[in-house]
Amino acid sequence: MSRQVAESPKKYLNSRLGIVNEALKKAYISGKRIMVLVTNEFDFVTELISRESLLPIEYGKEETFFNKETKKSTSTFKGYNTVAYVDESSSFIEYDAKNINCCKPTLYLCSNGFIPYSSLVNYVRHFYGMSCFRDPNELKWIETLRQSVIMLVVPNDPRLTDKDDKEKKGKVIPQECEPLTEYINVPYLSEDEFNEILSVWLNKHEGLPLSVGNNGFVRIDDTHYLKRLFQIMRALSPCQITSCLAQCKLEFGELYHQNEDDPRLSQIIKKIRSVSDSVISHAGALSLIDSSKAAQPDGLSEIINWLNDNTNRISNPQDYERFQMTPPKGILISGIPGSGKSMLAKYISAKLKLSLVRLDLGDALGKFVGESEKGFKTALEVAESLSPCVLWIDEMEKMFEGGHEVTRRLIGKFLTWMQEKTERGVSCFVYATANDISKMPPEMFRTGRFDKKFYTFMPSADDCAEIFESIIRHQNNVYESKQPDLSDIKPLFNIKLINKDAFIKILNSTICLKTKVNKSWDDVIPRNNKFFIGSDIEQLIISAKAIYLNEYKGADSKDAIFDSELFLGCLKRAILNMKTYGETNLEKIAIAFSDIAKNNFAPASKNDLMPINGYNEPRYKQAVRKDRSTTVQLYSLQDEDIHIHSLKNEYDKQLYMIVSKILNSISLDIIEKRV
Repeated sequence: MSRQVAESPKKYLNSRLGIVNEALKKAYISGKRIMVLVTNEFDFVTELISRESLLPIEYGKEETFFNKETKKSTSTFKGYNTVAYVDESSSFIEYDAKNINCCKPTLYLCSNGFIPYSSLVNYVRHFYGMSCFRDPNELKWIETLRQSVIMLVVPNDPRLTDKDDKEKKGKVIPQECEPLTEYINVPYLSEDEFNEILSVWLNKHEGLPLSVGNNGFVRIDDTHYLKRLFQIMRALSPCQITSCLAQCKLEFGELYHQNEDDPRLSQIIKKIRSVSDSVISHAGALSLIDSSKAAQPDGLSEIINWLNDNTNRISNPQDYERFQMTPPKGILISGIPGSGKSMLAKYISAKLKLSLVRLDLGDALGKFVGESEKGFKTALEVAESLSPCVLWIDEMEKMFEGGHEVTRRLIGKFLTWMQEKTERGVSCFVYATANDISKMPPEMFRTGRFDKKFYTFMPSADDCAEIFESIIRHQNNVYESKQPDLSDIKPLFNIKLINKDAFIKILNSTICLKTKVNKSWDDVIPRNNKFFIGSDIEQLIISAKAIYLNEYKGADSKDAIFDSELFLGCLKRAILNMKTYGETNLEKIAIAFSDIAKNNFAPASKNDLMPINGYNEPRYKQAVRKDRSTTVQLYSLQDEDIHIHSLKNEYDKQLYMIVSKILNSISLDIIEKRV
């Protein structure tokens, strides 16, 4: 590989080998002598140091050295620098008059992750002339030592992050060495490098033809196949890639399948993903999520519209550089569980054609002092190495559940990273979700932190109906795809009869009671109101099918088509029998909406039921101080009655009235808890 790289300068400069090599040269010229390579790939390091032009050390000078014991001059030497492997027990910074090679520029390589603390301190002392050597050969040795390089290969960045770390010898770089130290994070394989490795392997084992691109890299012609595998294998090293491919070859036979619907390809992808996921998670509480078949979620139209407007800026930021427009940093979604936030993350990844990397804050944050900051920092570094990607931070409020000092440091690290990643041109789009934003500090919501903040409220009747119809259509498609002969297969459901219009009728007639605005508080909240989220609707369909199959048709029936009238009747019965999220958690929903209103979140749906107009917390607190028994509307519209009557469905009117009443009933408690 190194020979191929050397023959193609353009290919070399675009390879990670060339990138790291050039970074080492620049560091050496600027006076750095301690090179810290942050990587787990020893094979890459081996290939790196085998290059003759690794560092700009002048070779081939004729030199004469005096041996004190023999009192004779030694012969001259001409040659390359030597490589000395260092282990934990050796102290390599020692003058040895018997060893003539000690006067050659040497690359000291410590590749086992151990940092030789004492030897580094001695090196700095000799480098700055703080030793008492006076012998000419000893002085020559010091001068040669200044030309030498110490290369440390470590899995994690060993920079000092805490005062206590100064005493952790073997894990951190001594503070005295910092002026001479250069930290280089070895990047993962670029897409071109990955395509070449995979293509060469497929050419050798399955005979696929190769072509050479303008950049000097070879590849097969199926771009889509390469892109799909790159998204799930990009964290693997070349050795891990070839090993994974060999395992899959033995287990599944032929690996290349042009047809995406081929079940063998799905099995291969699943196997490869499990290998990649284990590598990524080992590096920093991250996991690789499959988003290849993600569908567009229903009921989140405003988020989808924003994404459509900004897709090109995220995917192709270079097109906007001349206009001095940076790509979007990310979005924050707050809302109730089961509202489609997870499905949206997969859809965004598929829409942008980027890998989806999920950060589990529970694994990243530790319980001991310093563990949370280190774990979070490591996770961000790994995610940055995987860019371009979509970084999904789920339940972000967990980051701020620690002590005050820990929370403050985490906030600082995250905000700094959000700002710096954009300035460095790192394409890492952040998709953050939060169920309870009351636990998050106000500075997280300041303009410029996230490009957009959305909230997912209880879906309206129209949104519920869209979700219902989408699930029905999907189940029809899955049913038809699994049948051997499509010509004789009818869908499970008659979509003309069992559709969103039919579902809205069920919502209005079965779920909601006709409640008027002027009724008392006790009358406004009937016990049998059921309000749905997406996961409720999915479970509702399952329950309705169970009732239908048990009473009207057995599961073993070959004629599996659902009779429309009977199924809709089963659907009504299933509604009466189930407990919905909105039925049991309305007070939690109202409290969450209180914080959403305060922090200027935009609705995720065009059918939003809860306009935030009229929110005036100072006025409310002033009125309460005067008379605590006074009923003051914290969340009210100037024309609330008009808004209610503008809603098309009884379901929407009922939901709006109940949540509004709860908000204004418990708003004082909400404010006091928040303060």
